[in-house]
Amino acid sequence: LRDCVASRGLGDVYKRQRLDCGSQEDIDKLLKTVEDILEYSGANDISLLVDDIPDELVMPHEMSKFKRLGQAHGLVLEQVYSHMQKVRPCSKLLFCPPYYQGRLHKHWKKPEAYEYMKDSQSWDKNIIMIWTGPHTGHPVMVPKDIKHYRQLVGPDRPLVYWDNTGWEGWASHPLIYFHYEVPKDFASDCDEGVVFI
Repeated sequence: LRDCVASRGLGDVYKRQRLDCGSQEDIDKLLKTVEDILEYSGANDISLLVDDIPDELVMPHEMSKFKRLGQAHGLVLEQVYSHMQKVRPCSKLLFCPPYYQGRLHKHWKKPEAYEYMKDSQSWDKNIIMIWTGPHTGHPVMVPKDIKHYRQLVGPDRPLVYWDNTGWEGWASHPLIYFHYEVPKDFASDCDEGVVFI
């Protein structure tokens, strides 16, 4: 899969030019990559993660075509989801936005974060949002954490919870710090109770 992605110039975001959300040529490469992954790997679902890229428009075509990053991501995600349904009906698209942390994270001080999440509310409701709870690696979650993120992404959008505590300085024993305190009905707030670890 890595070779398939790399051959289309869509590999490691740290080493290659990133996808230009305003370039249909770039989007078509991504769609072909997604199609190949679904067709040849046996995967049913695809995750797109943009948590480690700049949270602003930086590529030439997207800068000329969009006012906000949420609009640009929305265009790409809508095309990816639609294409996935043609290739493999009932497949799922999971998406980790730049703003995947909950209410305790510092980025909520930026108006752009709220603008992005407001834009995300207009995306297809079947696009599943990945989030990490109140902070990137916070070991306790309370109902208001889920409520807060639901208000950001919209009440009908499925969520998938990402236990990201392994990246918060506990990498040698990440499972020890699994979110052991969650609300009783937590699984009903996540898409089929799915959790990334």
